[in-house]
Amino acid sequence: MASVLLGLGPPIPLFQFRNPTEETMLSAGVGTDNPWETADNNAEDMKFGYCIGTSRWPDEAKEGKPEKPYGTTAKMVFRLLTVPIEYITFASTKIWSTPNDECDNKYNDKYKGATKQKEKTEEEKKAEMINKSVDEDLNLEFIHNYIHGCTGGDGHMANVPVAAFDPLFWLHHWQVLILLFSSMAALNPEKWLDVHSIPSGETITNENYDEEKVSPTVPLRPFRRDKKGTYVTPEDVRYTAKLGYSYADLQPWLEKYNPNKKFNQRLFVKDLNRRINLLYGFSRILALDPKFPTMDGMATVEGGLLIQDYAFSIRFLKFGLGGGPFWIRLHLAQDNENPAPVLDLIAEVYNFSQKVQTENGKCVNCEKLKELKVRSTAYIAITPVLLNLAREGKKLGSLTKEVVLKYLRDHVYWSVIMGGNVLSSTEVKKLELEIVGSTNDSKHYEDPTRMPEFDNFEAQPSISGGAEGAFNPDLYNRTPEPSPPKIQPPKATLELRNSLCFRQQLGTDSVIIVKSALVDLTPPSPSESDMTQLSITNGLGDIVFHISIRRTQCAIIFNTKPASGQWGPEVEVQLERHFRGQDEATILIHDQGEGYETFVNWTHVHWFEKRIWPTAPQAIHYGLSDGQGATSVLAPKLQVFTYPSMKDVFFPDVE
Repeated sequence: MASVLLGLGPPIPLFQFRNPTEETMLSAGVGTDNPWETADNNAEDMKFGYCIGTSRWPDEAKEGKPEKPYGTTAKMVFRLLTVPIEYITFASTKIWSTPNDECDNKYNDKYKGATKQKEKTEEEKKAEMINKSVDEDLNLEFIHNYIHGCTGGDGHMANVPVAAFDPLFWLHHWQVLILLFSSMAALNPEKWLDVHSIPSGETITNENYDEEKVSPTVPLRPFRRDKKGTYVTPEDVRYTAKLGYSYADLQPWLEKYNPNKKFNQRLFVKDLNRRINLLYGFSRILALDPKFPTMDGMATVEGGLLIQDYAFSIRFLKFGLGGGPFWIRLHLAQDNENPAPVLDLIAEVYNFSQKVQTENGKCVNCEKLKELKVRSTAYIAITPVLLNLAREGKKLGSLTKEVVLKYLRDHVYWSVIMGGNVLSSTEVKKLELEIVGSTNDSKHYEDPTRMPEFDNFEAQPSISGGAEGAFNPDLYNRTPEPSPPKIQPPKATLELRNSLCFRQQLGTDSVIIVKSALVDLTPPSPSESDMTQLSITNGLGDIVFHISIRRTQCAIIFNTKPASGQWGPEVEVQLERHFRGQDEATILIHDQGEGYETFVNWTHVHWFEKRIWPTAPQAIHYGLSDGQGATSVLAPKLQVFTYPSMKDVFFPDVE
């Protein structure tokens, strides 16, 4: 591994993608060349354009010690392949806000309690709101999204526009996504994208901005299947074997499935059931473990056990926070007096999405989905967590509904994290978040070739909530809400001998702050040039305000210069009174309408009357005078901040 990290030996494609030109990805139009960090993009809009390749930081201490194949992902996969659901539910996190009268599925009014009835109790109203078809919150897409998030961190894999540059992207889609899709097709060959199950009005926008109805034959742009340019359709890729490949668990042509040279679907499915039970069936393995006795909440049935099963559905507006990626994390407090989110974490959902409007253009389909207020869903089984707690005998006495619902109501809390920050309930409300607890009856069998059975799915209003962050008010109060973040001013890096265009419109009362991490007042030799320059220009190319720091003259010079003219008369201020050879410096320039007031390290230096109109600043340049051996008083890279007014420097609004 060290040789890979050090760049020794031949490149390994699965370790890293690297731009073959050795230039930044920005040279090929990837990422953004916008240097400004603002309140809108400083958290999630990573500057991928400045990368040469993807990066990974493996833990060498764990090399050769793979983790056990059980955990959150295994539980997700197990439910996806064993709970009977329709294809439209299986394939997408999406639910539609508008019911579809033509379709007899979860989007129909009859599932939403739309028929007017007698006045309901508060509990009945809540139960109606959360919808009882919680089993239909299961889908492949939220598993796909979760893997993008947990393998990507804040890097390429976790961000839609650049995910495909990470080699893991291809392994993920080939080995996980398509394998699960193929397994679903093998277990349920009759289930498919039925035109009668697709809600009316469900369309996609093609490259001509025309709307096309979703169907088994809708073109999957930009993928083509032949030299004529024929687009691939869903029907073309329904069975991967017809595309010339399959997987180790999906080989129906093997002799053991073809006794008397005739394919036996029952033998094939039983073998696949065994593989799913043993590889992903964490709940089954725990429930049937002979080392532990049957407890309350379990019952013996012929060939296995009947246990009460528990899960949480998580529903939210996909574009509720603008479309950027974020995490929803579910926690089970081990100590209600001192909640510890990292240790208490039991489930995560990742919104793998992108902004409607990015630096590189608009996502038309994203814009449409945002307008439709499209909601996403996920379904997380927590029975394995409860089984472990119950068998410890300390925190949970049994798996009966009465005991477990009370325990979850007292101990479960959740949070939404975006850009590494825990969001306030005010922000979470924008998601219209629903945390819906549910129960069902599950049967697990000793025979691994028998699939488990899940029945009687029922939402539980007592363990359902939203933006409040917890079911138990006492627990929520112990999980302090983060302070609303201050609105950060636009910030960018300005390198020596470079210019920076302002993103924010600046005018009277606006402020420009330049910060340097060091100050070097060591005078150069008399033969060396010595002018460190900051020049502010307008849209016509005029230098409307100029600062020149000259150590050999012990002076700060202020001046202006028209685009087609000469420098004006210099105004000189003593240097050492303001720059004292310290670790850092802050230069503040305040536009006061008739002139510019300059401060160094928050101390007044000079008021300079304006000479050139219009003066609206468009850019700032950081340079040195021409000359051999010239060095700057300031750091090679400066931080530039802009504010619309002086008030915003000291009393910024809060969101």
